[in-house]
Amino acid sequence: AGRFLAERERSYADILAKGSGPAASEKHLRRLLDHPDKGVATMAQEEINLIEVRKAPYEMKFTALDGRAFDVAAFRGKVVAVLFWSAADEAAMKAFASVKKVHASHAANGFEVVAVSYDKEEDREKLGKLLKDNKLSWPVQFDGKGTENAFGTKLNVRRVPTVAFFNQKGLLLTPNLPPDRLEGEVRKLLGVKEEAPPAEMEERSGGSRKRGK
Repeated sequence: AGRFLAERERSYADILAKGSGPAASEKHLRRLLDHPDKGVATMAQEEINLIEVRKAPYEMKFTALDGRAFDVAAFRGKVVAVLFWSAADEAAMKAFASVKKVHASHAANGFEVVAVSYDKEEDREKLGKLLKDNKLSWPVQFDGKGTENAFGTKLNVRRVPTVAFFNQKGLLLTPNLPPDRLEGEVRKLLGVKEEAPPAEMEERSGGSRKRGK
């Protein structure tokens, strides 16, 4: 049926990528750009966007909300999370707090965050105050276009909150990592072992003492 066709074609492109290689998948998707079904053609363009992004280190340059010039190339060698969020969205604000906590824990290990705001132009002043109150050090990209943000469009991000996650080489790993999974993925890439809960550490310590006796 028409309403399922786009997702079936997406799944087929994924099967091609795994079975015959990325080139075969891309060739199929490019053929679909001329498909009479608009949904299929749109899906094909979205997937091609991500294929293009994954071919080389991601380029991201902008003037941050605070006036700083930013180029993500300065973060090469570090794990980077691009947080897409909105100060007007409750779930996005919770994600904002969560990502801020992860950054505080791993910034010294080589983890950086870039924020992309999906707020509207009329929210500029409110957004600026929020960032100032939070003493945020991250570069924040804001163009006042909401869901039509250029970086979000390129990465197919329509909803917030979500995280586009990049490795130390600047290559995209996923454009839609749930913020609550960020901690584990950051630890994995940085090679940081998860600390045992206090109770478990105490139990281990006690067990060692007993064996020593």
